[in-house]
Amino acid sequence: KKSKKYNGRLYIMRGIKILPLTTSDPPDPYLIIKHGKNEINDQEKTQQRGTIDPEFYQRYEFLNMKLPGSNTLRIEVWNEVFGSDELIGATEIDVENRYFNRRWSQCYFKPIEYRSLRPEFSTVTVGRLSLIHISEPTRLLSISYAVFCLKKKKQ
Repeated sequence: KKSKKYNGRLYIMRGIKILPLTTSDPPDPYLIIKHGKNEINDQEKTQQRGTIDPEFYQRYEFLNMKLPGSNTLRIEVWNEVFGSDELIGATEIDVENRYFNRRWSQCYFKPIEYRSLRPEFSTVTVGRLSLIHISEPTRLLSISYAVFCLKKKKQ
């Protein structure tokens, strides 16, 4: 099958009960988003001090993803710790599997997802993220989305 280019949008609303790994103090969480070789370290915009329930409310765009192909979005939550920061946990979205899933593609209003965060090499959940993920074919004209991700209707 020939690859086509798609744009992806990821809206991360908030973290829920995000627990630090090495301390009993509330974490200072922030986000790092990875897609292929690209990495967005969003510490400056997303870091919040001393909370297990951070409110991120950030939008990320990934342009010209090729599908079918290897497209995984990895969302990491880090904790700023004196000396060196620690990865609290991560979750991954298989964009190709998501996009070609019939039930998902027929869903006009994409639902809010609650994704578990897990530390490396562990099955223990250390919190959750609420997010919305949208992928669509690349277009010359931009599409407007409201804060809650409604696609603009064609007239």
